[in-house]
Amino acid sequence: QHPEAAYNLINSPHLKPAVLLDSILMQFTCDANEGKLLSKGIPAEIQEHHLQLIRHYLLDEKLIEYRLWEYYICNIDLIVEEFSRKLTLLN
Repeated sequence: QHPEAAYNLINSPHLKPAVLLDSILMQFTCDANEGKLLSKGIPAEIQEHHLQLIRHYLLDEKLIEYRLWEYYICNIDLIVEEFSRKLTLLN
């Protein structure tokens, strides 16, 4: 009834990287729970000594695979050109 009262990717597209990261972590949890990460040394029942393995897996494998950094980079020349064009339209 009040779509403006909820955050979603339509009214808050800046949240797309957060939603993607959340999905990656949710998939990691499911995979670990199903034993799919045993070959990486990550069991279903995670203990403190597994944290470095998890960190390595997420940072060096999964996050690279999904290229999250691309949400935070931009083509400066293209943005300056677009900005200049919009300034011209104002005059």
